Amino acid sequence: MDERTRAGGWDGSVLLDAGDALNAAPYLVAGRMGEVEATARFLVDEYNREGVAAMTLGERELALGEPLLKELAERAKFPFLGANVLSREGEPAFHGWTVVKVAGIRVGVIGLVSEMVAKQAILGREDRPAPPWLIGNPVEAAKKAVTALEAEGVDLVVVLSHLKQTEEDDVAKAVPRVALFLGTHDMGISTETRLAGSAVAVSAGQKGKYVAITTVKLPPAWKGGDAVVDAGRREALVGRIARSKQMVESLQARLDHARAQAEAPDADGPKGAAARRKPGPPIQMWEQQLAGAKAELQIAEMDLKDLESADADKGGQGTVGSAMFELVSLTPQVADEPETKARVDAFRVDHPDPAKASGH
Repeated sequence: MDERTRAGGWDGSVLLDAGDALNAAPYLVAGRMGEVEATARFLVDEYNREGVAAMTLGERELALGEPLLKELAERAKFPFLGANVLSREGEPAFHGWTVVKVAGIRVGVIGLVSEMVAKQAILGREDRPAPPWLIGNPVEAAKKAVTALEAEGVDLVVVLSHLKQTEEDDVAKAVPRVALFLGTHDMGISTETRLAGSAVAVSAGQKGKYVAITTVKLPPAWKGGDAVVDAGRREALVGRIARSKQMVESLQARLDHARAQAEAPDADGPKGAAARRKPGPPIQMWEQQLAGAKAELQIAEMDLKDLESADADKGGQGTVGSAMFELVSLTPQVADEPETKARVDAFRVDHPDPAKASGH
């Protein structure tokens, strides 16, 4: 991504991180706190170089402890977000949201953390002191954040999500102003978007092995509260309809041929014998398959119609935005940016990866 950004191929882009980036585990590796701290500082410095716009805190960042995390927040040139991360007194512990200007659009970015984080052992074990923060209700935090962002006149609201999918659904239903959820706290890899309420939700994979690219297009008539639909779903439906039509035509031709065979007399029968009809393919089988293909075509056409009707429902033609999602796997075939790789290699000489330390 770095090379494409510098080459101008990512004009109008913004780099975001949904959390669990600064610590290799949701706990501290015994005896290796020095390496953990150095790695976290190094990653923040690299994010500063790459121009990351915001990062939501995950349980791995929170496990670093308050003094170090506050130091890292000061070190970062971008905000650490956690609208529902609170102090023990119930006050906001970090920034809840930020506004990013990209391609002339004011994007409100809200950071939300799963309530499951508060239940994880690292934040509340009996043999550890009480954690310095609480995790509040993400729905209530989202409502407060959206109210503030609307007052600032943002064009688009997205959640930089460290939430479970069920929590994203709850937020989407309660706060329909949210158009996109970027990231998730659920395990697993998905190359497809999903719907959270009326919002589009995407996952960025795990362990830094993927880059999620979400391309959002907003029409000139866009209004802040209008919908963003999954453009990939539209393309998938168009392709599905085309394939269904081909199948219907093919099955109809086979059925017509089977019927013609069934009605044609057998000209090869014995001389003077009554004409017989050739046994043909089972007509009933072709009829059933054709009926199924027509039903599939009808469903796909109805789905596309419903998708297109969202435009009219949101205030007329040309007001609905679209989102395209691509999950890029960072395989060994993806070349490292040379300068970044050189800095990483030099850093690891003195600071081995704590996650790969012997016995861990």
